[in-house]
Amino acid sequence: MTELNSTFALCLLLCGTIAHARTPARPRPAATNPAAANPAAPPSTALAHTAKGITRADLVKRADTILKFNKPAIIASVSDYTQADPQLSNLMFTINDMISMKIALEAQGFTVIALQNAKATATKILDNLRGLATVVDKPEDTTVVFYFSGHGFANGDDNYLATYGSTFGELPKQGLAMHEVKQLLNETDAAQRMAFIDVCRRDPQQKHVGLNCSTANSTSPSGTRVLFSTTPGWFSDEEPTLRLGRFTHFLVRGLQGEAAMDDGFISWNDLKNFMLANMRRYSMKDLTRVQIPCSNDDSSGDLLIGKRLGPIALPAAAMGSPMAVPAPRASTPLHPASITHNSLAAIHRAGA
Repeated sequence: MTELNSTFALCLLLCGTIAHARTPARPRPAATNPAAANPAAPPSTALAHTAKGITRADLVKRADTILKFNKPAIIASVSDYTQADPQLSNLMFTINDMISMKIALEAQGFTVIALQNAKATATKILDNLRGLATVVDKPEDTTVVFYFSGHGFANGDDNYLATYGSTFGELPKQGLAMHEVKQLLNETDAAQRMAFIDVCRRDPQQKHVGLNCSTANSTSPSGTRVLFSTTPGWFSDEEPTLRLGRFTHFLVRGLQGEAAMDDGFISWNDLKNFMLANMRRYSMKDLTRVQIPCSNDDSSGDLLIGKRLGPIALPAAAMGSPMAVPAPRASTPLHPASITHNSLAAIHRAGA
C-alpha cells in the first residue's frame, strides 16, 4: 500500500488554485451603451448575464448567433515522459485523445491549435494562452476552449499539469499550474470559457479525500468552467479497448451529439451531466477503478457549446499504435514508485 500510494504522487490534479506571476491583462475600452448612443442601433451580441448567470433557455433562443462565435481552442497532450525522467512513465493513448478532440472540436466549428509532446512544454502552452488573450478582438462574440491529456499532480494545495520535459524532482517548478491556465483564459474576456482536463488526481499526502471541487466564488455569473476527468483522490484511466482515455472517450461522444437534449443543442451542463451519468455507469464494470468527473465552475448559469452531429469517423492515424512504455533496466536503481508505475501503465491514465 505504501508503494502504491507513492506511485499516486505522480498522477494527481486537485481543483484548488495557486498564485503565479501573470501577464498583465490587456486594457479594454470602457463599456458603452449602444442603445443610448443610437436608439436605432441593433442589440449587442454580448451575452447578457443575470445575477444567476444566463440560462440554457436564453442560450438556445440565441443559438444561431452564439454558434457562429469565434471559437479558438488550444489542446495539448504529452505521452513521452521518460525522455526527461524514467521515473515518469510514458502514456499510451494521449495522442489519440488529442487527435479525437481536435476532430470533435473542429466539427463544432472551433479553430484548433494542437500541441503534442515537445510542443507541449509549459512555456509553449503559456505562450499560446497569452497570445490568445492578445488576438481576441471581439471577446463578447468568442468561445474559448483549453484541453490537456497527460500526467497531473498536486503539491499540497498547488496543482499542476505535467507538461513535456517535466522531471520527478522538479515537478512543482516545471509543471503548468492550473490556476495560471484559468487566469489566462479569463484574461481573454471571452463570453464563454471552458477547459477539459484529462489527468490523474491523487495526492500523496491524502488517501481518497482531496480538495473540494467547488470554489468559493462558484455563484459568480462569469468565469472559466473546468471539467476534470476524475474526482479528487481517484484514477483517470486509459482504456486499451477504447484506445483512448476513458474521460476523453465520453467527452468526444458528448461533443458529437450524444449529450444533446431533444432540441439538438449541447450546453455545458448538458455535457457535464452526460459525462457524469455515463462514467458512473461505466465504473460499475469494475468498482476498483471508479472514475467520476468533477467540475470546478467559477461561474453560474450555462454555456452553449454546439449542436448534435452525426458520428465522426476518426482517421486510421488517430487509432495508431499506443505509446511504448519502456521496461526499467534491472541494473538501474529505480524509485519504488517508478516500478509500480511502469507495471500498471497499460491500464491507468497516469500509469497508476
